[in-house]
Amino acid sequence: MSTLCDYLGLPKHLFDSLDIEIEENWGNSDQMLYNYYFYVKKGTPQEILNLKCWEVGDMVEIPVDVFADEEPDF
Repeated sequence: MSTLCDYLGLPKHLFDSLDIEIEENWGNSDQMLYNYYFYVKKGTPQEILNLKCWEVGDMVEIPVDVFADEEPDF
């Protein structure tokens, strides 16, 4: 998950406190993986919300190529 940490631009100590459930977006056809995403959960530390300008309930998209060099472990 260090690749995701880098992509999000979060220091490791903040990333480790982030509770996310990554989902896959296969679109309507279920033939091609378009991207990954997660929703910002209630309880996300305020420091992260401020740093990333996120609000609870926001959807954060993650391009497929973020995990190109590693197998996602979620």
